[in-house]
Amino acid sequence: MHVTQVKPSLNSDPAIWEYARKQDFVLVTFDSDFVQLATLRGAPPKVLLLTLRNPRHAEIGSALLLRKEQIDRFVEDIDIGSPAVMEIAG
Repeated sequence: MHVTQVKPSLNSDPAIWEYARKQDFVLVTFDSDFVQLATLRGAPPKVLLLTLRNPRHAEIGSALLLRKEQIDRFVEDIDIGSPAVMEIAG
């Protein structure tokens, strides 16, 4: 879901980050600002950084589905020091 569908009043990256943390969401984004927040604050939330070139919605979906098992392992790894960011490139 897009953040505006979940809570339209969220209008800053830190507010989105905090909401995702409290709701146990995973952030899927093209915005490297969330990588900086992950570096500073750690997880949760986990961040999937999309670095696809000019993707259409279907291409984003396909990229995520192709990596579903890898993404599931990443999201489920909640050990201290586990990565907070996973890059999905294409």
